[in-house]
Amino acid sequence: MTDQENRGRRVAIRIAFIVLASELLGVLLMLAVGVQIGNLGLWFSLLLGLALAVGLVRGDWLARAYGSWALGLGSVGWLVAALPARAAGLIIAVCLGLTLEGCAWVLSSSPAVDAYFEGRRAKKDEVLRLERL
Repeated sequence: MTDQENRGRRVAIRIAFIVLASELLGVLLMLAVGVQIGNLGLWFSLLLGLALAVGLVRGDWLARAYGSWALGLGSVGWLVAALPARAAGLIIAVCLGLTLEGCAWVLSSSPAVDAYFEGRRAKKDEVLRLERL
């Protein structure tokens, strides 16, 4: 791996950690504020964040390709979850939504992250070509 790819891997892992930590913290804070546990917005956002974090750590190119969309949907999920809550829940949802959007921006605009995912994709293609021989 080149230095650029290593830097991109570290950035992707940090984004995965931020996404997962913010999702878990958000669920706990929303439950503390009074949002009911049956709210689908909470669980949708948590599962989406978990799937994205796993994909980013593994270096799956689909995680990067659809990461911005997933993070955008996650932030919308937080806003939907906050609608029945009080003002504190709305503040939490907006802060978490902005955090997720910032992660989406870094994920889509970083050349180091691009180098990491392209390197992973090239290695997978190379393995597939060797298996055919």
